Amino acid sequence: MPNTVTRLGIGALIILTAASPTAYAVCLDPETLMSGYQVPLDKEIQLTEVIAIGTVSKKQALHEDLSDPGSITAYIYTVQIFRQLKGRVPQIIGLRAENDSSRYSVEVGEKHLLFLSKESQHFIADSCGNSSALPAGDAILKQVEATMAGRTNAP
Repeated sequence: MPNTVTRLGIGALIILTAASPTAYAVCLDPETLMSGYQVPLDKEIQLTEVIAIGTVSKKQALHEDLSDPGSITAYIYTVQIFRQLKGRVPQIIGLRAENDSSRYSVEVGEKHLLFLSKESQHFIADSCGNSSALPAGDAILKQVEATMAGRTNAP
């Protein structure tokens, strides 16, 4: 019975998402498949390659589907990094965001706390993770700072 309920729930979620005029990322819990999942902060701090703060300075549309030249497949955002909390990245990076509901959304001029992974020549941020616009994400930033300070002061 749980499998049928789970399948019905996922089917309904897909239908509602497809019918919605605005697309949002659907983050499913890897164990329960329930929507609304967010990567636990301590897990993301541990597993992510880079945690940095930067300001988005430029947006470039990518047209990679040659069969549909008018379509935008992704955006590359230029991000000026001014503080690194974990890992090392250049002062200016490219943040790739697919043009679909799974992207982490940013806009030019915004400042973000970013949990980054390297993918090819660009970085990505998990939309189900803890990356966040600042100052709205100041509480997350404080938790990251406290966790990182505890790691550097550990014996």
